[in-house]
Amino acid sequence: MENNPPKIYWHNRGYLPHFEGGEIPQTVTFRLYGSLPKELLLKWKSELANGPKLQRNEELRNRVEDYLDNGVGPRWLADRRIAGMVARALAKFDGERYLLHA
Repeated sequence: MENNPPKIYWHNRGYLPHFEGGEIPQTVTFRLYGSLPKELLLKWKSELANGPKLQRNEELRNRVEDYLDNGVGPRWLADRRIAGMVARALAKFDGERYLLHA
């Protein structure tokens, strides 16, 4: 880890908020390619286009989370070769740029 700890703050690059917390544990969530079809996302955005922005965003987020919770789509990590590549990529900078807890 660096000798100069980063400042603790939130920032946003236009889509997801990011938290720079130094040594504060954080969770990283990502999804695999194909887990949410682009056509479905576009359909939902079209259906919600006329509603108030806050309600629209909340409803879209709920639909996406519900869909992803069903585990539909390709199961890339069931392939041990792919799972191994992902595990090695996540561990690559462990202890250098970040500390993995799990």
